[in-house]
Amino acid sequence: MKKGTQQESKNISKKNIEINEIDEIYEIYEINEIDEIYEMRKKLKYFFINDTTQTTQLRQPNSDNPMTDQKVKELYVPTLRDGNTRRIQTFKKSTRQNHEFEKFILEDKAQFILDATRSRRVPLTYFTENSNTSPNTSPNTSPNRNRRQHGKAELMNDESYQIISLQKPGGHAHSLVIIKSKAITSNASNIGIFEPNGQCTQREFDIIKTTSTSTSTSQSEESDDVTQQYLSISPKICINYGNDTYNPGYCGIFGMILIITFRHYKGEKTKWLKKWKQLLEYMRQEIPDEPESHGCLGVTLAAKVQEIIAAATPASPAAFQKAEKEIIKEIKKCIASIASIA
Repeated sequence: MKKGTQQESKNISKKNIEINEIDEIYEIYEINEIDEIYEMRKKLKYFFINDTTQTTQLRQPNSDNPMTDQKVKELYVPTLRDGNTRRIQTFKKSTRQNHEFEKFILEDKAQFILDATRSRRVPLTYFTENSNTSPNTSPNTSPNRNRRQHGKAELMNDESYQIISLQKPGGHAHSLVIIKSKAITSNASNIGIFEPNGQCTQREFDIIKTTSTSTSTSQSEESDDVTQQYLSISPKICINYGNDTYNPGYCGIFGMILIITFRHYKGEKTKWLKKWKQLLEYMRQEIPDEPESHGCLGVTLAAKVQEIIAAATPASPAAFQKAEKEIIKEIKKCIASIASIA
């Protein structure tokens, strides 16, 4: 969610303006909880610019007196606590719980780390062995043309999965999932990478294959973007959107939804992939009668999954097993709604 600037506030003419027509002013009354401000803007109808202080102030319709900060909070903030602000509160409180649940579904295997702090162009060799790829493009290795390269796929068993923590500039991270399965046929390594931001323009990385060609007199390299071959289990377009109130950062939750779907259906040959495609179709649907800022049906599902994980206390294998069963029930409901339409 973007925060409005003070200059934007000053540029608004002094007159009654519908609050829900102004999307960029979030620093009303300097209340820190941005999600609460977002909700207040929908509940209160008018605001105006104070001539003396040049600050944005709230008032009720048909009143010339601005409400005090305390009055705004008394009247409106308490009524929001049980609404969608609960999502961001639950998410913030569940950081450790999410980590423990993640360890449970990974069966205590360590995440893969992908360093993309210097470039979003990731060499194919990170994911899978490629004898024609220049060693100079491999991350965290020194040039050595006699050294055999192994990607993450070579470290994985068939019909297995792993979480990849994509490290971004500025200390930020993005969660991906890699699955190795015979059901995936878009590349020779039978791997698929799940990027909740989609296969197209909003994805966080590109996969680059570099091929070396040598002759008696010269040597050259060619680079090809092969990302699409490895994102077959990702949605075509982003499902990880919505403002901070409705989607406080569910990329990791989306990954858990995929892993749980895979764990449940993987014993039935290619059935897991069919079910996952149906679930992707469901999740990408818009929420009926809701604005785009509230996300898609996938965000609603992710919020339910977050609630289930947060409630799995005390953290233990037994509690997490129960939580996984509850999550599967929610997943099956979503898949059933798509299957009934088909």
